[in-house]
Amino acid sequence: MAASEHCSVPLCSVSSRYNSCASFHSFPVKEEIRKKWIVNIRRINFQITKHTKVCSVHFKPDDFVEGTSRRRLKKGAVPSVFEWNRERQMQPPRLSVWERQERLPLPESDMEENEMEIDLPEPAAMDLSLCENEELKREIEDLRKQLEQAKVNNRFGLQRFAGSDEDIRFYTR
Repeated sequence: MAASEHCSVPLCSVSSRYNSCASFHSFPVKEEIRKKWIVNIRRINFQITKHTKVCSVHFKPDDFVEGTSRRRLKKGAVPSVFEWNRERQMQPPRLSVWERQERLPLPESDMEENEMEIDLPEPAAMDLSLCENEELKREIEDLRKQLEQAKVNNRFGLQRFAGSDEDIRFYTR
């Protein structure tokens, strides 16, 4: 079995063993860009080896080359999405059902009625949610198997006969 890859960014727990959707990227060879990567991931005196990787979660969608089967980074791409700057990227919390807020009128635009502007989540976030869904499906399937096994053990176990002397005599003659 091949060794799993791990992300070298602090507070990131993405691993290829548990997340098959994330891609892992080696540090660049060019010293100038490599230094930017080290500064951005907040590592000081960091030793980089051929196994040191940064996962795709830390890159913006436009940092990737489109139209290729493998996820490849564009030249000069630098990781910029981290746990410590995520709160700036997140939307403010929604108001509860009991709190009301006046709705602003929609701005009139040149778009036709049928055209709508759709705000899609970033591909990395979608990858993580898809992987999480797959993991949860596997876990549900494992729990179903365990439940079936428990039902079988309950039907055919010795505990079934513990309360009935007649059944024990019947099966032990």
